[in-house]
Amino acid sequence: MTLADERDDRPCVAFCANKLFYLANFRRGTIERFLADGVRVVCLGQGGAGAETLKAMGCEVVPLDWKLRSLDPAHELAVVSRISAVLRRVRPSVVFSFTFKANFAVSLACLPLGIPYVTNVSGLGTAFLSSHPAHRVVRRLYGFANGRAHATFFQNPSDLEHFQRIRLSTGRRTAVLPGSGVNTGHFAFDPLNRPVRSFVMVARLIAEKGVVEYLEAARQARATRPDLRFRLVGPAETDGPGRVPLEQVESYGGDVEYLGELADVRPVLREAECLVLPSYREGMPRTVLEAASMGRVSLVSDVEGCRHAIEPGVTGFLFEARSAASLAQAVISLAEKDAAEVAAMSRAASRIAEERFSERLCIEPYLDLFEDLRR
Repeated sequence: MTLADERDDRPCVAFCANKLFYLANFRRGTIERFLADGVRVVCLGQGGAGAETLKAMGCEVVPLDWKLRSLDPAHELAVVSRISAVLRRVRPSVVFSFTFKANFAVSLACLPLGIPYVTNVSGLGTAFLSSHPAHRVVRRLYGFANGRAHATFFQNPSDLEHFQRIRLSTGRRTAVLPGSGVNTGHFAFDPLNRPVRSFVMVARLIAEKGVVEYLEAARQARATRPDLRFRLVGPAETDGPGRVPLEQVESYGGDVEYLGELADVRPVLREAECLVLPSYREGMPRTVLEAASMGRVSLVSDVEGCRHAIEPGVTGFLFEARSAASLAQAVISLAEKDAAEVAAMSRAASRIAEERFSERLCIEPYLDLFEDLRR
């Protein structure tokens, strides 16, 4: 869908992310609320997956020819120019941006136009895990984008504290929201009344998600407990740094069943008792929230984001990041718990998902900011 040619007097809001898929997958609930309130919604991001979903919802979709791994200034400025042209035409009351490149590009597009924008720090990835000079530049650019934003949302308190500690500006207003939250009705509670025997990991096949550690931990755990079952769900990466080759995943086929990318992860979560996420760092991992909402116990690495998604000893357990041995030990320990203990953790996980991580807690702040800035 291109932008509407006829005059549209509805109030307008724009959403921008690196990929349209991100908006369709992680911000659907927020966008649906704006649409239900009669707001014109314009979505910008790299085309491909997610575009048709957004169009079907009623959004005006602007695919960007965005090379997300590009560092070419000319290319990036061309994208900024495209965003500026769209914003100049639709004049949204506010632009909500997500992911680093979108945050920075939106800041450059909005400032000359006087359009308020709100950034979202969705986890501190490679640029904050590395001391490489290029990544130091990225951190400064993040500070520029956030420092001029009307507001900045963080997904866990550790990320906000880190930004403050290294003196990166965090905007005029800051708040910590639980990621994109979880639709607790869609991921409905399915109580457990059995011991833990089946584990699943849901993530892209990249090293930073801890895929290699999961594969190796499964092999180690099954050497002791061959009755345990391990599954892996997520898309394979075709290129880019840190990808885990599909051939490497398949070499663990005797211990881990790889299911590829699934449109709906609920059936595989329902069959498992435990969700595993050995990530090196997260904002607020929605896969853990989805599993918790369904009453699944979680094993997550003891890092920012992951540790905020569970209550250790109550809804799940922590293990040492980047350590297959630590994960394998956590797996064995959890498998030794009886059905009553698992059932109690299942109920607690679902209750806390509703109280602390419900999607509504993430949607209302966006609606409130829009009303404050509405033209």
